[in-house]
Amino acid sequence: AVEACLYAQYAGNVVVNGGTYTSTNNFVIGTNGSSNRGGNTITVNGGTFNGGITTAGYVACGIYVANSDTVVVNGGTFNVVNGVGVLARSGNTTVNNGVVFNVSGNNTGKIGDSRVVVPAGEALVLDLAADYPAGLPTIVNNTEYEVATVISTYEQLNAANGHVVLGADIDCGTHDIVYASDVTIDLNGYDITFDGWGFEVRNGATLTINGNGNISAVEACLYAQYAGNVVVNGGTYTSTNNFVIGTNGSSNRGGNTITVNAGTFNCGIITEGYIACGIYVANSDTVVVNGGTFNVVNGVGIIARSGNTTIGEDVVINVTADVVEGRIGDSQIVLPGPYAIVLDFASAYPGGEPVVVNNGSYLVFNFGD
Repeated sequence: AVEACLYAQYAGNVVVNGGTYTSTNNFVIGTNGSSNRGGNTITVNGGTFNGGITTAGYVACGIYVANSDTVVVNGGTFNVVNGVGVLARSGNTTVNNGVVFNVSGNNTGKIGDSRVVVPAGEALVLDLAADYPAGLPTIVNNTEYEVATVISTYEQLNAANGHVVLGADIDCGTHDIVYASDVTIDLNGYDITFDGWGFEVRNGATLTINGNGNISAVEACLYAQYAGNVVVNGGTYTSTNNFVIGTNGSSNRGGNTITVNAGTFNCGIITEGYIACGIYVANSDTVVVNGGTFNVVNGVGIIARSGNTTIGEDVVINVTADVVEGRIGDSQIVLPGPYAIVLDFASAYPGGEPVVVNNGSYLVFNFGD
């Protein structure tokens, strides 16, 4: 079919035990999200399901669950070009071991009549942002494939676990967000705003951020302590009154890792007597900056007070200032500026003396050596 091969509404039931099904411009099997069209069941025991898309702004889908439906996928092979395997926007979906998903695509697009865009290339997508009439969806995932969850509220972001995708701008207000388990955030072109501190990662957890979008905070956008780990692969980050990414210099809060592969990092300062900072390395941390552009007004690009910091040749650091000195963090040391990279021996933080491996073109200013 051009649109869906198999479609249930008003308490319809579909059982698939075999065959090959190809939809060239929509989902292959699915339901309708409008009120009073739910109560459907779909059971897939076998078959081959091929999905594609031709309409601009949309992505393809194997199974589309949009109402108060019960969907059980026991078997089958889903070949979806530029789309997703299963998208759940309401109802209860169970995907069991033995189902095969071959999905492709690295863009985003709409499915059905929702304005929420979802990422192509995902086997299983749980969409909490669409807010369909039948209530929030669930997925029982008994497979090896990861579930990507589309979110749109602070509460959903705060409770995130695993892989989440923004489906709207999220204003966190004065709340920060602390993760103690692994989370991957795909910004998906949207913004996250904090009126204070941003994301904190701790207890061996890893926060990975992908895609284009903006994260802004008054204090740090990304902050690791107690063996937290941060990986940044893209996005724009703005801190208006502190460092953009950093760690805590207090005893027993080290062992963190920060890896920056790409992104734009903007920072400034408001508090009198202080200067801004792009990356703040304050403990027994390992920081690797492979890429990214740092735009720092009235401050320094990267300061190392402890740990081991490596700066790659492709990193860009733009530092401008009309404030020539000030404090950073909780150290009483007054630092001169502007400098791209500062190696601070004077603060004598508990994590030990800092080390900087500089593979870039910017000079390192040794302070207090």
